[in-house]
Amino acid sequence: MATLERTVALLAMGGVLAAAAGLVFARRLAAPIVALRDATARIASGNLDAPLALERADEIGALAQDFNQMSTRLRDLYASLEAKVTERTAQLSEARDVLSARAEELTRLKDEADRANAAKTRFLAAASHDLRQPMHSISLLLGVLQARLDSPEHRALADKIQSSVATMENLFGNLLDISKLDAGAVQAHVENVDLGWLLRQVEQVWAPQAVEKGLSLRVRPCPLLVKGDAALLARIVGNLVANAIRYTRQGGVLVGCRRRGNSVELQVWDSGPGIEPRYREAIFEEFFRIDAPGSGQEQGLGLGLSIVQRSAHILGYALRVDSRVGKGSVFSVTLPVAGEAMAPHGGPATATRPPLLAGRFIVVVDDDETNAQALVDALQAQQCHVVAAASCEEVLAALQQHLREPDLIVTDYQLGAGRDGFEVIERLRRHYDDDIAALIVTANTEAALAPRAQACGARLLHKPIGLQRLLEAMQESLPSPDGA
Repeated sequence: MATLERTVALLAMGGVLAAAAGLVFARRLAAPIVALRDATARIASGNLDAPLALERADEIGALAQDFNQMSTRLRDLYASLEAKVTERTAQLSEARDVLSARAEELTRLKDEADRANAAKTRFLAAASHDLRQPMHSISLLLGVLQARLDSPEHRALADKIQSSVATMENLFGNLLDISKLDAGAVQAHVENVDLGWLLRQVEQVWAPQAVEKGLSLRVRPCPLLVKGDAALLARIVGNLVANAIRYTRQGGVLVGCRRRGNSVELQVWDSGPGIEPRYREAIFEEFFRIDAPGSGQEQGLGLGLSIVQRSAHILGYALRVDSRVGKGSVFSVTLPVAGEAMAPHGGPATATRPPLLAGRFIVVVDDDETNAQALVDALQAQQCHVVAAASCEEVLAALQQHLREPDLIVTDYQLGAGRDGFEVIERLRRHYDDDIAALIVTANTEAALAPRAQACGARLLHKPIGLQRLLEAMQESLPSPDGA
């Protein structure tokens, strides 16, 4: 029993010693793991400055050294990253300041461009009005001079002057048109346009230039009404004809129309040198010119086809060009048909109407003395009875001396002191209690004038306009003597 008790005691003591030794060894093994876990938690929280202190020569010590190196590397990377972030933040801040300054500069430049564009628009309006006035005077005075010349030599000289004036008017008109198109200041006033009347006007304007170059200009009549803006359509056809005449050496130019269902294709043919395929797109660019025969003055400014393309785009017209080098070219514009031109008013049939101006009583109101006197001289040469004045009050006072009611009112639009031609028409019609025929001749090209003129039943003409065309417009506005 004593031996058994000693054995049991020894076993118990051995077990206690074994448990104590196991606990000590477990703690020694777990301590570095716990330290590593704590260090990992510190790194996870962002604390990279506390190294892991384990002075051991075993694998755990090597692991602790590797962990400390990793912590040091992370600390260096973090510091480098913070430095880069600070640097990038400073760069972004500087870039933001630069962009802000540039945005302010762009805003300033935009404001300046807007002011310059507004000034350009005002300049164009003023230039259009102020330059059209003397050109209109030249056209009227030249028409009066031509009517008074008897010598064929003098008439030929006057015809050449008229041709040069027409060329100048076309160049001037193209410059103003392209400027207004660039500024977006052109708006279409769509109405029914008598295509026959328009073609006749084109023939009268450009026939002298064709004759001067030894070319023929044939215009086939077309008794159709088309949808469009009369002014823009006249510019389209006029520039196509002018371009054809400019580039044609011999032969001639033909203007005609072909019906295509609900549309009509207006075509301008020429027997010129043709257009090479490489130039088919470039010819519609501003200031682009293919070498033409003759001097630089004959070549023009290279704006005509650009105006044609832009005007056609505004009106929604299809524009096409076909050409054979050495044979000639044809430009085609597709127009929507609005119907047949039933009435002779403004159409080709007016060419056969008898003169209606002789003996007519016509009132002329224009604050430009030169224009007014030139028109008075021309009307008196047509055996008309004329009363001219510079304002509505003056013409009303002058008409007190006449018992007869005027047949036609021809007035300028801008008459000074805030007065205009619409007021003249309204007051004269109210004075006589009659819807007197009226013409408004103006250098103002604002789109709002056409609807106003249409509303009051007056015909609107834009300066400069030649004397012959003005007389024909007056004749067309007057009712026939038998009231038809």
